[in-house]
Amino acid sequence: MGWHEGTLQATRPLTKVELEMGRQAVRDQDAAIQAKIKQEDARDDREQREKRVAREAEQRERAEAEVAAMRTAVEQDLRLAGAPSADIGRLADEAVRRFFQARARTAAATPPLEQTVNELRALRRGRSIGAV
Repeated sequence: MGWHEGTLQATRPLTKVELEMGRQAVRDQDAAIQAKIKQEDARDDREQREKRVAREAEQRERAEAEVAAMRTAVEQDLRLAGAPSADIGRLADEAVRRFFQARARTAAATPPLEQTVNELRALRRGRSIGAV
Protein backbone atom coordinates (compact mmCIF):
# COMPACT_ATOMS: atom_id res chain seq x y z
CA MET A 1 0.00 0.00 0.00
CA GLY A 2 3.04 2.21 -0.08
CA TRP A 3 3.93 2.48 3.60
CA HIS A 4 7.49 2.77 4.88
CA GLU A 5 8.47 -0.15 7.06
CA GLY A 6 7.73 0.75 10.72
CA THR A 7 6.33 4.23 10.09
CA LEU A 8 2.91 5.70 9.58
CA GLN A 9 3.94 7.92 6.70
CA ALA A 10 2.90 7.02 3.20
CA THR A 11 5.57 7.04 0.49
CA ARG A 12 2.95 8.41 -1.88
CA PRO A 13 -0.45 9.98 -1.45
CA LEU A 14 -3.24 7.47 -0.92
CA THR A 15 -5.68 6.90 -3.73
CA LYS A 16 -9.38 7.48 -3.29
CA VAL A 17 -9.93 3.72 -3.22
CA GLU A 18 -7.29 3.26 -0.50
CA LEU A 19 -8.77 6.13 1.52
CA GLU A 20 -12.26 4.66 1.22
CA MET A 21 -10.97 1.20 2.19
CA GLY A 22 -9.34 2.73 5.27
CA ARG A 23 -12.49 4.63 6.17
CA GLN A 24 -14.56 1.48 5.69
CA ALA A 25 -12.18 -0.47 7.94
CA VAL A 26 -12.57 2.21 10.62
CA ARG A 27 -16.38 2.14 10.25
CA ASP A 28 -16.39 -1.67 10.46
CA GLN A 29 -14.20 -1.59 13.55
CA ASP A 30 -16.38 1.10 15.12
CA ALA A 31 -19.53 -0.92 14.35
CA ALA A 32 -17.97 -4.00 15.96
CA ILE A 33 -17.05 -1.99 19.06
CA GLN A 34 -20.56 -0.49 19.25
CA ALA A 35 -22.13 -3.94 18.88
CA LYS A 36 -19.95 -5.27 21.69
CA ILE A 37 -20.85 -2.31 23.91
CA LYS A 38 -24.55 -2.81 23.13
CA GLN A 39 -24.26 -6.51 23.96
CA GLU A 40 -22.53 -5.74 27.28
CA ASP A 41 -25.16 -3.11 28.10
CA ALA A 42 -27.93 -5.61 27.36
CA ARG A 43 -26.26 -8.17 29.63
CA ASP A 44 -25.88 -5.56 32.39
CA ASP A 45 -29.52 -4.49 31.94
CA ARG A 46 -30.66 -8.11 32.13
CA GLU A 47 -28.60 -8.70 35.29
CA GLN A 48 -29.98 -5.53 36.88
CA ARG A 49 -33.52 -6.53 35.93
CA GLU A 50 -33.01 -10.00 37.42
CA LYS A 51 -31.64 -8.49 40.63
CA ARG A 52 -34.57 -6.05 40.82
CA VAL A 53 -37.13 -8.83 40.26
CA ALA A 54 -35.47 -10.97 42.95
CA ARG A 55 -35.38 -8.01 45.36
CA GLU A 56 -39.05 -7.21 44.68
CA ALA A 57 -40.04 -10.86 45.19
CA GLU A 58 -38.16 -10.92 48.49
CA GLN A 59 -39.84 -7.70 49.61
CA ARG A 60 -43.24 -9.08 48.62
CA GLU A 61 -42.61 -12.30 50.56
CA ARG A 62 -41.53 -10.32 53.63
CA ALA A 63 -44.61 -8.11 53.38
CA GLU A 64 -46.91 -11.11 53.01
CA ALA A 65 -45.27 -12.79 56.01
CA GLU A 66 -45.62 -9.58 58.02
CA VAL A 67 -49.32 -9.30 57.14
CA ALA A 68 -49.95 -12.96 57.98
CA ALA A 69 -48.16 -12.68 61.33
CA MET A 70 -49.99 -9.48 62.20
CA ARG A 71 -53.36 -10.94 61.21
CA THR A 72 -52.71 -14.02 63.36
CA ALA A 73 -51.75 -11.84 66.33
CA VAL A 74 -54.86 -9.68 65.93
CA GLU A 75 -57.07 -12.76 65.67
CA GLN A 76 -55.57 -14.11 68.90
CA ASP A 77 -56.13 -10.78 70.64
CA LEU A 78 -59.73 -10.69 69.44
CA ARG A 79 -60.34 -14.24 70.69
CA LEU A 80 -58.85 -13.33 74.08
CA ALA A 81 -61.04 -10.23 74.18
CA GLY A 82 -64.10 -12.40 73.60
CA ALA A 83 -65.05 -11.16 70.13
CA PRO A 84 -67.69 -13.24 68.35
CA SER A 85 -65.92 -15.88 66.23
CA ALA A 86 -67.99 -14.93 63.17
CA ASP A 87 -66.53 -11.41 63.27
CA ILE A 88 -62.89 -12.25 64.05
CA GLY A 89 -61.73 -12.62 60.42
CA ARG A 90 -63.40 -9.41 59.28
CA LEU A 91 -62.17 -7.44 62.29
CA ALA A 92 -58.62 -8.77 61.89
CA ASP A 93 -58.59 -7.83 58.21
CA GLU A 94 -59.85 -4.34 59.06
CA ALA A 95 -57.24 -3.86 61.80
CA VAL A 96 -54.39 -4.98 59.53
CA ARG A 97 -55.65 -2.76 56.69
CA ARG A 98 -55.85 0.27 58.99
CA PHE A 99 -52.39 -0.39 60.38
CA PHE A 100 -50.81 -0.45 56.92
CA GLN A 101 -52.78 2.61 55.81
CA ALA A 102 -51.54 4.52 58.85
CA ARG A 103 -47.98 3.39 58.21
CA ALA A 104 -48.25 4.42 54.55
CA ARG A 105 -49.56 7.87 55.53
CA THR A 106 -46.76 8.26 58.06
CA ALA A 107 -44.16 7.16 55.51
CA ALA A 108 -45.50 9.56 52.88
CA ALA A 109 -45.56 12.51 55.26
CA THR A 110 -42.28 11.91 57.09
CA PRO A 111 -38.73 12.06 55.76
CA PRO A 112 -37.13 8.57 55.79
CA LEU A 113 -34.61 9.18 58.60
CA GLU A 114 -37.18 10.87 60.82
CA GLN A 115 -39.65 8.05 60.09
CA THR A 116 -37.10 5.43 61.15
CA VAL A 117 -36.35 7.30 64.36
CA ASN A 118 -40.07 7.61 65.11
CA GLU A 119 -40.63 3.90 64.44
CA LEU A 120 -37.78 2.95 66.75
CA ARG A 121 -39.14 5.21 69.48
CA ALA A 122 -42.61 3.70 69.07
CA LEU A 123 -41.23 0.18 69.26
CA ARG A 124 -39.26 1.09 72.37
CA ARG A 125 -42.48 2.37 73.95
CA GLY A 126 -44.23 -0.85 72.96
CA ARG A 127 -46.60 0.78 70.49
CA SER A 128 -47.32 -0.36 66.98
CA ILE A 129 -45.39 1.42 64.25
CA GLY A 130 -48.51 2.71 62.52
CA ALA A 131 -49.54 4.55 65.69
CA VAL A 132 -46.48 6.84 65.66
